[in-house]
Amino acid sequence: MRRAMLFSLLALCLAAIPSIAAPGERQTSEGPDAPELATVSAEPDEEQSAADSDVEIVVEVIGTHEWPAKVDEITTEQAERMVNAPFLPDVVKRIPGADTLSGCPASAPLMTIRGNNSTWTQVLLEGVPANPIGRPYVLNFIPMAAIEGVKVLKGPAPPKYPGTTIAGLVLLSMKTGDRHPGVDVSTTIGSFGQRIYNVNVGGGDADRNHFLSLTHSELDGWRPHGEMDLNHAACKVVLSPDDRSQLSIVGAYLSGDKFGSKATGPNPVQKWEAEWTDISQPKASITYQRELSERSDLTLRIAPYWFSGTQLWQQWCTDHVEPRFMVWDYALLRAELQQDIRLAPGRVWTWGAAWQKDDYSFAGPLKVSFWDSIPAEKWQEHEKRARSVFVQHTFSSTSGGIFTVGGRYDGEDPGESIASPFCSWHHGLSPTTKLRLAVTRNRRFPELIELYGQGMWVGNPTLEPELGWTYQGDVTWAFPSSTLGLSVFQSNLENIVVADENNVYNNIGEARLRGIELEWQQSWQNGSCWANYAYLDAVDEQRDRPLIAAFRTAFPKHSAKAGVSLRDKRGGEHALEVLAYGPRRTDVDYPSYVGEPWNTYVPERIPGFACINYKYTKSLRGGKELTIAVENLLDTEAEDLVFYPRPGRWLSATVSCRH
Repeated sequence: MRRAMLFSLLALCLAAIPSIAAPGERQTSEGPDAPELATVSAEPDEEQSAADSDVEIVVEVIGTHEWPAKVDEITTEQAERMVNAPFLPDVVKRIPGADTLSGCPASAPLMTIRGNNSTWTQVLLEGVPANPIGRPYVLNFIPMAAIEGVKVLKGPAPPKYPGTTIAGLVLLSMKTGDRHPGVDVSTTIGSFGQRIYNVNVGGGDADRNHFLSLTHSELDGWRPHGEMDLNHAACKVVLSPDDRSQLSIVGAYLSGDKFGSKATGPNPVQKWEAEWTDISQPKASITYQRELSERSDLTLRIAPYWFSGTQLWQQWCTDHVEPRFMVWDYALLRAELQQDIRLAPGRVWTWGAAWQKDDYSFAGPLKVSFWDSIPAEKWQEHEKRARSVFVQHTFSSTSGGIFTVGGRYDGEDPGESIASPFCSWHHGLSPTTKLRLAVTRNRRFPELIELYGQGMWVGNPTLEPELGWTYQGDVTWAFPSSTLGLSVFQSNLENIVVADENNVYNNIGEARLRGIELEWQQSWQNGSCWANYAYLDAVDEQRDRPLIAAFRTAFPKHSAKAGVSLRDKRGGEHALEVLAYGPRRTDVDYPSYVGEPWNTYVPERIPGFACINYKYTKSLRGGKELTIAVENLLDTEAEDLVFYPRPGRWLSATVSCRH
């Protein structure tokens, strides 16, 4: 509470500071961190229409921004219309094929994409791996107050990305001072003791700008022992030493405590009421971009990351409960070099290399008698090294299509090497219809915990990387005020790492994921609306049953989501959302009884449900804004996971002020 009062006082003080932004309106460009576009166009005619210009490929290479794979993009404006979505996982779950699970060990949000395990998705904040451990899940608490935009790649990943891509990538870009000048202050109070205080300060121009965001989040928990007390600070400084180079410095820091409510059943089997205390997670990136010539650009990035914290839980020991704790300490350093070369019109070569070092040390699980003094022999230290190179070539054909072919080579020590080819074809079927086909070999190297074990889990240094051939086809239709998109995909996964009945990690799994995603967006003068539908057929081929990647439940085969936003004549804005999920299977084929200490049944199926959310926003005098939101309007008592039901009706009110 004392920290909250200090934070509020700081917010009031900053609100009184005059804007330090450069005079003038906010710019509408991509921002200083997005260099001038140098796209490869199938039609070099300068007079082609706006719709035709979309045929320009979009392949992300340093110095240009081109994408050979489909990207689901969430803008700041779209995120602000969502109901009770202060953190990244709450925002991502609105897109088709994605969801947020809230389970053990700390009732923290877990992002799942197309039924995959949450550890299979890499989250990058300006190039910094935000979740390199896979666990602890509490690291997913990334406030959206500092985020400019979110890009999600769910299918084939372009060759440039090192690290995990087997279940896609979540790419986060921070706000910049030139696009968000002045001071923004907001306070949110809601059900279950929710309190969020935020201050944003920005200023400068496209060549030199700065942005700072401070967020304090508190929660009493919708169930007993579900408290949260987190602080998050993020900053970005952009400098232009000359007219051909740019330096971006990004830093973010998460600290605090997060408790987890007790499960109502055997999930997990041996522990409950987990607590993460003394959390400390600083991360940063330094990105230098240089235009070497009119045809060549170079980027160098250094990204350090650290995490430390203490995990405490109550463990069931045959006939009694004993407290246990574990101390974590994780460090990572990633370096990337990338260059794109435009040898001729319509041709771009890109190559790059990356290196990464991971160091992990922990002590535990230990009895609480060791809390104040941990013997040296109780500590374990492990490390691994990764290196990679890639090359890709983007060119336009005489028929008007745009091809990207390339590949990457990854190796880890300890571990093996992986060759990942990539190919995509992007073509404009008409001025309003675009088609893209892509295929690659996505991958995930085993984590240090899987290689060497931790606590009750037994490591296996001989684990092989998880691999997945992923195929995807996308069609988009662009109309004057709406867009429609269709995706068809299939992933064939092998070498899936799972823990056997003796808690030993092994490569014993194969899976097939295939499905269809349909999404639509429409805008008009006084509002907008969106809707999407996802069909997913995820099969564990080893057991010939639905794939269950986390928490004893499968992803539903059918899910549909929709939202509408309307502005009334009095200056208010109404937003309504419906998130509907079909039934899902569990890991048992018939109701199974579990004895002490739970004495309950595990159902074979979780019924489907729909969650309805509503929000009203009203602009007030003096740059102030009031927002009233209701999540789970009908108070649906649905179990999103076995033994971790979805929270009930959630009310919140937010007051914000912009200077």
